[in-house]
Amino acid sequence: MRTRATRFTGELLAILVLGTAITVVGTWASSDEPADPAACKAGLAKNLDEAMKQGDDAEFPAACENVDDTAYQRLVDEVYNEKRREIEDKYQEKLKELAPPTPPTP
Repeated sequence: MRTRATRFTGELLAILVLGTAITVVGTWASSDEPADPAACKAGLAKNLDEAMKQGDDAEFPAACENVDDTAYQRLVDEVYNEKRREIEDKYQEKLKELAPPTPPTP
Protein backbone atom coordinates (compact mmCIF):
# COMPACT_ATOMS: atom_id res chain seq x y z
CA MET A 1 0.00 0.00 0.00
CA ARG A 2 2.77 2.37 0.91
CA THR A 3 4.64 1.55 -2.32
CA ARG A 4 1.56 2.39 -4.31
CA ALA A 5 1.16 5.78 -2.59
CA THR A 6 4.86 6.57 -3.05
CA ARG A 7 4.65 5.65 -6.74
CA PHE A 8 1.55 7.81 -7.23
CA THR A 9 3.20 10.74 -5.45
CA GLY A 10 6.32 10.34 -7.62
CA GLU A 11 4.27 10.28 -10.82
CA LEU A 12 2.26 13.30 -9.71
CA LEU A 13 5.47 15.16 -8.88
CA ALA A 14 6.95 14.28 -12.27
CA ILE A 15 3.83 15.55 -14.05
CA LEU A 16 3.91 18.81 -12.07
CA VAL A 17 7.61 19.35 -12.79
CA LEU A 18 7.10 18.60 -16.48
CA GLY A 19 4.08 20.90 -16.67
CA THR A 20 6.00 23.70 -14.97
CA ALA A 21 8.98 23.22 -17.28
CA ILE A 22 6.75 23.34 -20.37
CA THR A 23 5.05 26.50 -19.10
CA VAL A 24 8.37 28.21 -18.36
CA VAL A 25 9.89 27.24 -21.72
CA GLY A 26 6.71 28.27 -23.56
CA THR A 27 6.68 31.64 -21.83
CA TRP A 28 10.39 32.13 -22.52
CA ALA A 29 10.09 31.12 -26.18
CA SER A 30 7.13 33.37 -26.86
CA SER A 31 8.43 36.35 -24.97
CA ASP A 32 7.26 39.75 -26.06
CA GLU A 33 10.45 40.77 -27.80
CA PRO A 34 10.04 44.00 -29.72
CA ALA A 35 9.34 43.53 -33.40
CA ASP A 36 12.17 44.49 -35.74
CA PRO A 37 10.63 45.44 -39.10
CA ALA A 38 14.03 46.06 -40.70
CA ALA A 39 15.22 42.55 -39.83
CA CYS A 40 11.91 41.13 -41.01
CA LYS A 41 12.18 42.97 -44.34
CA ALA A 42 15.78 41.77 -44.81
CA GLY A 43 14.70 38.21 -44.04
CA LEU A 44 11.81 38.44 -46.49
CA ALA A 45 14.10 39.74 -49.24
CA LYS A 46 16.68 37.03 -48.61
CA ASN A 47 14.06 34.27 -48.59
CA LEU A 48 12.45 35.63 -51.76
CA ASP A 49 15.82 35.68 -53.55
CA GLU A 50 16.54 32.10 -52.49
CA ALA A 51 13.05 30.96 -53.50
CA MET A 52 13.38 32.58 -56.92
CA LYS A 53 16.78 30.93 -57.50
CA GLN A 54 15.46 27.52 -56.47
CA GLY A 55 12.03 27.89 -58.06
CA ASP A 56 10.40 27.19 -54.71
CA ASP A 57 8.11 28.95 -52.24
CA ALA A 58 9.57 31.55 -49.89
CA GLU A 59 9.65 30.57 -46.23
CA PHE A 60 8.45 32.63 -43.28
CA PRO A 61 11.50 34.37 -41.76
CA ALA A 62 12.08 33.95 -38.03
CA ALA A 63 12.74 37.69 -37.76
CA CYS A 64 9.07 38.32 -38.62
CA GLU A 65 7.79 36.28 -35.69
CA ASN A 66 6.74 39.26 -33.53
CA VAL A 67 5.67 41.58 -36.36
CA ASP A 68 1.91 42.21 -36.39
CA ASP A 69 -0.13 41.13 -39.41
CA THR A 70 -0.67 44.61 -40.86
CA ALA A 71 3.02 45.52 -40.70
CA TYR A 72 3.98 42.09 -42.06
CA GLN A 73 1.68 42.49 -45.07
CA ARG A 74 3.09 45.98 -45.72
CA LEU A 75 6.65 44.60 -45.59
CA VAL A 76 5.75 41.76 -47.96
CA ASP A 77 4.27 44.29 -50.40
CA GLU A 78 7.37 46.50 -50.15
CA VAL A 79 9.77 43.61 -50.78
CA TYR A 80 7.67 42.31 -53.65
CA ASN A 81 7.44 45.74 -55.30
CA GLU A 82 11.18 46.37 -54.89
CA LYS A 83 11.98 42.99 -56.44
CA ARG A 84 9.51 43.59 -59.29
CA ARG A 85 11.08 47.00 -60.05
CA GLU A 86 14.55 45.45 -59.96
CA ILE A 87 13.50 42.77 -62.46
CA GLU A 88 11.79 45.32 -64.70
CA ASP A 89 14.90 47.54 -64.70
CA LYS A 90 17.13 44.60 -65.65
CA TYR A 91 14.68 43.64 -68.38
CA GLN A 92 14.69 47.17 -69.81
CA GLU A 93 18.51 47.25 -69.78
CA LYS A 94 18.66 43.96 -71.67
CA LEU A 95 16.16 45.24 -74.22
CA LYS A 96 18.30 48.31 -74.84
CA GLU A 97 21.35 46.10 -75.35
CA LEU A 98 19.55 43.83 -77.80
CA ALA A 99 17.70 46.44 -79.84
CA PRO A 100 19.39 49.83 -80.13
CA PRO A 101 16.97 52.72 -80.56
CA THR A 102 16.01 53.49 -84.12
CA PRO A 103 17.14 56.84 -85.52
CA PRO A 104 14.44 59.45 -86.00
CA THR A 105 12.99 59.70 -89.48
CA PRO A 106 13.21 63.02 -91.33
